[in-house]
Amino acid sequence: MALLFPAGYQFFDSNGAPLASGTINFYDTGTTNDKDAYSDSAMTVAVANPYSLNSAGRLAVNIYGSGVYTILVKDSDAVQVFSRDDVFGWDESDYTATGTGATERTLASKLGDIINAKDYGATGDGSTDDTAALQAAITAAAGGKLYISEGTYLTGALTISSALSIEGDGYGKTVLKASSSAGSLNLITSSVGNISISDLTVDLNNTANTIAAGYVASRNGIYVYGLVGTYIANVYLKVQVKNCGEAGIKLKYVDRARLDHVDIDRCGQYGIYCLSCSNVWVESPDIYDVFPGNGGSAPYLNAYGITFTYSSTDPACTDCTVANGMVDYVTGWSAYDTHGGQQVRFINCSSRNCAEGVAIQSTASGYESFDVQIIGGTHDGYGSTTRDSTTFDTGGGISANMGNATTRGKNLIISGVSIRDMGGKQTGTNAAGIKVEACDTFKVMNCSVINGYQWAYRTEGICIDGQMIGNSIKGLTEANSIKTGFSFSDTTLCVVDDNTIAGLPASSIPWSISAPASATYGIKFGAGNVMENGGIDHFADTSYQNVLAGSGFLGMAKAWLQYNGSSDTVNDKYGVTSVTKNGTGDYTVTFANTFDMTDAVVIATGNRFVRKASGGATSSVNILCESPIATPADDEELSVVVFGVIQRK
Repeated sequence: MALLFPAGYQFFDSNGAPLASGTINFYDTGTTNDKDAYSDSAMTVAVANPYSLNSAGRLAVNIYGSGVYTILVKDSDAVQVFSRDDVFGWDESDYTATGTGATERTLASKLGDIINAKDYGATGDGSTDDTAALQAAITAAAGGKLYISEGTYLTGALTISSALSIEGDGYGKTVLKASSSAGSLNLITSSVGNISISDLTVDLNNTANTIAAGYVASRNGIYVYGLVGTYIANVYLKVQVKNCGEAGIKLKYVDRARLDHVDIDRCGQYGIYCLSCSNVWVESPDIYDVFPGNGGSAPYLNAYGITFTYSSTDPACTDCTVANGMVDYVTGWSAYDTHGGQQVRFINCSSRNCAEGVAIQSTASGYESFDVQIIGGTHDGYGSTTRDSTTFDTGGGISANMGNATTRGKNLIISGVSIRDMGGKQTGTNAAGIKVEACDTFKVMNCSVINGYQWAYRTEGICIDGQMIGNSIKGLTEANSIKTGFSFSDTTLCVVDDNTIAGLPASSIPWSISAPASATYGIKFGAGNVMENGGIDHFADTSYQNVLAGSGFLGMAKAWLQYNGSSDTVNDKYGVTSVTKNGTGDYTVTFANTFDMTDAVVIATGNRFVRKASGGATSSVNILCESPIATPADDEELSVVVFGVIQRK
């Protein structure tokens, strides 16, 4: 009796890929005569010949034999991959590795390096309760590795109590499925560090997806936790989790965790929940459908794709990163969130169909956010949608509330983010495409807001030392009474330059400074801002007292007129109160605002030769039109445009 291949042994094709659903024929060596091989060491239970590999190209059982074999390995299409003659097994009495210094040990010890759950009675047949067998395998594999082969394993709660690595055959192939569909249940719980769980699916079997029954407290896929003041360290998860009543993955008091390409589908409140964690990296998560949430004001209950948060007595999360994420269908709340997080980064993270893209919430004293970065990514809202017979309206794209009434947060960068169909459709919300609140030192750069609902860009709650540079707006809808491109409230020392506004509805306000002079001052508008079309006024601050001297929108039209001098008809105008015909070819254009002509430029064109006369700080200009022989003549296509700075009063 000898072991030919251990359970879990994996075969590969000529390209190095697992030989999914391949077969092995066992022959007398050098012939094509079938020779029995066995699944037990007593060689009483013969395996099928040919024997079928699973979808990962692995053996589900140990293969024993007697004597020498030829093996023929084929792929799932019965095409030969390779054959080997003179294959013989290992005597179970001893095993010696190759190489200098190798020592002899028993074969049983060698096979124990990786434990197979099926060695402890797990069936994976989708109908047998495998809880006891899986727990026995977890306990036996403590400090080592546990392999769970392809199959659906019905199970209750499983507990990891020692360092351990668990590996399956892939998402949807190795499935740990809750044997019940109701009540509290943490399917896998660990209170220790140095654990790794990879290449398997955890299914909590919570099929309800309604406001009434979708949330089930403490029904989580994987729950890893330390104690208050005692963190556990080194956690690696590469898993698929679905149908959870509360959270797909829940981490508390964990240091140094990596979540790698996790796939989370349908959870009641959280896709990934991290409380008082540090040094967490979430790489390429894919989260779909977090609903309905819990807490908050119906129907907008607290629900998050990914959140880094704290409790009232414990520290905030620090040094946490989400990279290349996608969160889809969090209709009630935020795709990405941190409550009071410090050194939190969302890099190339995107969302679809969420009430809010990214939320920074730091309302409690002592939990202000510092050093937050939101770099890249696209957040597409849903406008309005209906779920469970309830209408939901989209909220903000990015809402960065860095501090609170007592203390401001500090150091925020938002760069290269695209916001679409988001920004305050919810009734009564002060949401924006991108909003910064209660922050010292912030930068919003190279972002775009398309088809927003309220404010495109907004600062409030005392913001100091900021930059709004290189951003763009394309369209604000008519759905909200407040429609503003850039709005500044309680903001001090902010540079606004190289921004572009286009496609605003007629009743919108491109630029607004809305706080009292005592709270908002030092807003410097650079010369690179461009207003392409739309809007009722370039500023909503009627006194302009908060705009720094030297600010300007050079190259942006302040007023214009299209006029038929022959019929005395105004075809179109903006920022013009009237046009008066003084005589043949002689017109006076009166503006709604006074312009300083040392900074402003007036351009008049038409079919005739046009001359312009003006003087000093003026609210009007005189336009003279002449024929080619220098006699006054009416012009049928007269256009007047003013470029420059609105004079500070």
